[in-house]
Amino acid sequence: MEKILFVDDEDKILEAYRRTLRKNFKVYTALGAKEAMAVCKKSGPFPVIVVDMQMPEVNGVQLLHRIKTKYPESVRIMLTGNADQQTAIDAINKGDIFKFLNKPCPPDKMVTVLSEAVNTYRAKRLEKDLLESTVKGSIALLVEVLAVANPKVFGRSLRIHYYARRCLQILKRNDTWEIEATALLSQVGLITLSNTVLDKVLVGSPLTEEEQEVYDQHPKVAEKIVAKVPRLENIASLIGRSELIKSRDTSVESGIPIALRMLAIIIDLVAAESRGVSSVEAISILQASEAKQYDVEVMRALALVVESQEERKVVEINVAQLEEGMIIAKSISTHAGALLLESGQMVTDSNITRLLNFAKSHEIPRNIFVSISE
Repeated sequence: MEKILFVDDEDKILEAYRRTLRKNFKVYTALGAKEAMAVCKKSGPFPVIVVDMQMPEVNGVQLLHRIKTKYPESVRIMLTGNADQQTAIDAINKGDIFKFLNKPCPPDKMVTVLSEAVNTYRAKRLEKDLLESTVKGSIALLVEVLAVANPKVFGRSLRIHYYARRCLQILKRNDTWEIEATALLSQVGLITLSNTVLDKVLVGSPLTEEEQEVYDQHPKVAEKIVAKVPRLENIASLIGRSELIKSRDTSVESGIPIALRMLAIIIDLVAAESRGVSSVEAISILQASEAKQYDVEVMRALALVVESQEERKVVEINVAQLEEGMIIAKSISTHAGALLLESGQMVTDSNITRLLNFAKSHEIPRNIFVSISE
């Protein structure tokens, strides 16, 4: 049975819902808005949430707006004994409700509407899961192909993605997928740079005025590439706006999207690492920076990620012992000098297959260095 949350300011009404609907649904109740948000946090997400309009302190429209912001996939229904036109307009605009129900609502009608809402939720989830799996597959394919074509660029990309993913785990955000994809694809435009300019960028060497001009175009180039993948228009647009992170203020107050605020710190950290600065020293420099204001919460999360890295140790293993998720501690190149994986890059399944093939043909050493948790 699907979970349904009912919110009202009268306990007798909530008890009636529990009693009459328990055979059809797994009923949860909350007495008022504050308790509703607490129940959502503890027992959610809920496929369907039914909210009474007339409640003290926080009314139904205000609560539905909060729920929509924090739990956008939940199907929202409003119960009201005073369905005036303005109430309807506010509920639709702010709460994006599925249906209005007048109080008192007959049990049979309630069951019918709730069943429709549950089916709507399931359909939305199915569409989202299908979409995400398809888009994620497209991104993975794009990254894997371009990683083979230019391992230097995608060693950097995967390093940025690693930091973003770990930060998001600490921050416990709901919109992780879009932010991770933005981080992963943000450097795609670098593949159009000449080897001379790219090598300078990757080691943090100063660029000439002309080279800087070319380098500054890479977010727009990435935007055009990423926009060709269906359903990635928002991510492409975010990447195209990456020039915002060059501004002095990338704090929460700046209004810059969270994905770019995160990139601002991570790219500066990775750039410092490229110049040979340790992660711990680099994060300390960024924290003390007077030249740039960063998002405090993101900085705190990134500092915790860097701190946890210090607890890892470098070990030498055989290529056959590689596992997905390991981090390369020393760049891997063929005997002829072709770079395959950058230091700091996370190992993927296709990486392992590729390295095993090179090892079998004796084009790389059998033993490599990786960092693992102690």
